[in-house]
Amino acid sequence: HLNVFGYYSYDFFNMNNLTNYSYTNKGGAINHHHRFNPGLSSELTLVASSYDYSTTDNNAVSSAYSHGYKINHNEMRFSLGWQPNEKHKLNFGGSAINYKLDRGVVEPYGVESKRQRLDLGNENGIEAALFVDESYSPVYWLNIYAGVRFSSFRELGPKTVYNYEKGAPKNEYTVVDSTSYGSGDVINNYQGPELRASIDFKLTPENSIKLSYMQMRQYLFMLSNTLAVAPGDQWKLSDSHIVPPKSYQYSIGYY
Repeated sequence: HLNVFGYYSYDFFNMNNLTNYSYTNKGGAINHHHRFNPGLSSELTLVASSYDYSTTDNNAVSSAYSHGYKINHNEMRFSLGWQPNEKHKLNFGGSAINYKLDRGVVEPYGVESKRQRLDLGNENGIEAALFVDESYSPVYWLNIYAGVRFSSFRELGPKTVYNYEKGAPKNEYTVVDSTSYGSGDVINNYQGPELRASIDFKLTPENSIKLSYMQMRQYLFMLSNTLAVAPGDQWKLSDSHIVPPKSYQYSIGYY
């Protein structure tokens, strides 16, 4: 079974001819599902997408500016599902994502603008993961699920990483030294396991109790500006100064 998906959108608007916004979304995916026999199947997915926006702000002539931003996301996922009998179902596979962020340049807009030019730089990274999980139903009223996912993230060059005075604000006045990395060089490598488990008790055909536990690691962050009148969301990767956070989620529910 083959699925092909494509998407494109473009939006533009201005406010009182003083502030202009434009947004573009592009995406595509190919998904292939193959069943080898009644108990074994595979799924392969390829995804490519990009999002960019640009804005010009001329509300105050002396501080008018323009800025553009872009993120590219390319991903591959593969999994195998094996169900030897009605009680067991096993899944395993992996994924890889390449992030490319062009955070853009804030530039003065108009001859009277005294805005200082600021290059926010580019970021590159690869997130990869391997996983295995199993669902087991020993009796009709009980289902047990357990799995582990091992994820990793590599921050890649080119980039110049600045080191700052310990305990001081990270700005141009507290830089003590810097390290330059070439294109494709590994700057940071973060990795670790992510465990997950759940139990589903069926009290009656219409009632059940569910318990679950999950670990997660986050390598990509969305930055939102709540003061802007229009969306200006950006994304930021983990780096030398932003270590990926870990979360632990417990839940119990009656359904």
